[in-house]
Amino acid sequence: NNLPMVHMELHVVGGFDDPKQKSRPLSAWLLNLLAALADRHRNAITFSLVNCLISSSNTECSSKGPLVRGLAINTHNGTVLRVRKVAELLMGPQHTMRQARLWAAPSARKNPIARHGQDPTQVLAVTHDEMNHASTQRSSETATTSVLKFIPFWYCLDSDLDWLLDVESDEQLIQHTSTSPYHEENVTEFCRGVRRTLMWMGMTRPVEIFGPRLSQPLYFQRVANSNRWRLVVRESAVADK
Repeated sequence: NNLPMVHMELHVVGGFDDPKQKSRPLSAWLLNLLAALADRHRNAITFSLVNCLISSSNTECSSKGPLVRGLAINTHNGTVLRVRKVAELLMGPQHTMRQARLWAAPSARKNPIARHGQDPTQVLAVTHDEMNHASTQRSSETATTSVLKFIPFWYCLDSDLDWLLDVESDEQLIQHTSTSPYHEENVTEFCRGVRRTLMWMGMTRPVEIFGPRLSQPLYFQRVANSNRWRLVVRESAVADK
């Protein structure tokens, strides 16, 4: 074909030399995956590993904690910068619901989604820019319009999780909920987020979000030139209720 080669600049950040050495195999797996993808698509895409801060390269000598916790990218020129905290305005739509996906695994054995013909291994997927699925699109919208699609997932505040709400001490709660309890930058904020998410799971049923058959994805479209998002209501979603 006559399509031009695509060049991708990769920035890999995350993990550090934790005491249990859980980060190293994950880092090795990720780099091997990227190498395999580069080889598989070498006729169409070239890859450059621009930043790679993982394992020992992302470990601070004094505290033995992570040097960098995240990156932000300038979408106009592709430059990246270190981020310590994300402002609430920039967290995107349905932040609490997205956090609930992290806690969905304990309830996987009760997952009813498979009964409706969906692959339960794919329920946590998020797809970007699927504008063709939104029936309310206007003529001015294009394929580059920012749209997020959230696949339905099952969650339940069962006995595997609800006991966490009875843990009053942040020091105890973080030991049960963080993969790096001694290196969370703000323990109070982390635990507040955990409690807020678990309470939301207890008060909000999945059918209230994804329809009675858990078959309706959520579509959010970015409001032009802003960090605000609006829910795209589809005719099929109305018919499912």
